[in-house]
Amino acid sequence: MTFEQSLIIREACRATYAKYAFGADSDIPGFVSCFTADAQWTRPNMVMRGHDEIRAFMERQLVDNLADPEHGHFTCHQFTTIHFEEITETHAWVSAYGQVYRERHFSGSLPCPMALPELVVRYRTKFVPRNGEWLIADHTAEHLFR
Repeated sequence: MTFEQSLIIREACRATYAKYAFGADSDIPGFVSCFTADAQWTRPNMVMRGHDEIRAFMERQLVDNLADPEHGHFTCHQFTTIHFEEITETHAWVSAYGQVYRERHFSGSLPCPMALPELVVRYRTKFVPRNGEWLIADHTAEHLFR
């Protein structure tokens, strides 16, 4: 693999992480599309397999976070410290930290009051090429701070 090929794969994986973060905030179909159809997502005390289980989980999360029905909630997912452990033509193993900020009683106006992250997560993700994108085939989330 050439250096240029590895850069293309790295950027494609980063783009999927970005789509994941924005999708987790407000676009469940976009979020689900970051995963392969047979993906496995392991979270503390649960494992999801495939688009249907991932979508159902995210829909439950959306309902659970609607503390203020007038305006809903405001959520911001961020990925930081993305480390590429292994890159080949068929897969990439990546570790990253994620932070989740949430305002459960969103007034409808920005900026929200600044708060500490609700959650800090360490992710280990296997990306694979599918139809011109690098999608998540295996994704493990370990909660570090909550």
